[in-house]
Amino acid sequence: MGIKAIDDKTLEVKYENPYPYAKDILSMSAFYPINEKFYNDHKDNFGMNADNALYNGPYVLKDWDGTGLTWKLEKN
Repeated sequence: MGIKAIDDKTLEVKYENPYPYAKDILSMSAFYPINEKFYNDHKDNFGMNADNALYNGPYVLKDWDGTGLTWKLEKN
């Protein structure tokens, strides 16, 4: 397997063997790019609670402490 950044928005991935579901795996949210400055500012606690997560969708997470199963969604 070989991975190379062609430019700021293009990633080249080469495989030894066919891997037909690669796009499905790589399009999962775990592989999304993140804001590097925000990550560096919250490095040790990044994503561990509502205050240390970054949002770009229609809602933001509120009142989540990172361990509980309750939270609120508010319009972004």
